[in-house]
Amino acid sequence: MGRKSSLKSLPTDIQAAVLKAMEGGATIDGIVERLADLGHKRSRSAVGRYAKQYSELAARQRDVRSVAEAFA
Repeated sequence: MGRKSSLKSLPTDIQAAVLKAMEGGATIDGIVERLADLGHKRSRSAVGRYAKQYSELAARQRDVRSVAEAFA
């Protein structure tokens, strides 16, 4: 099992801003720059891994929702 993501150690309001940016279609580089502007320097690879995990989780949630709607 790997280490906890460095982005998960950010304050919750910053994490929420990162997720909102991802949902809004922001690029990894854009998110890295924004985090640096806010004083939370993170690597491009860390943001990329976090984005990948988030997109996989979002896909699973969509699948679960579609199955639930099919049975409703």
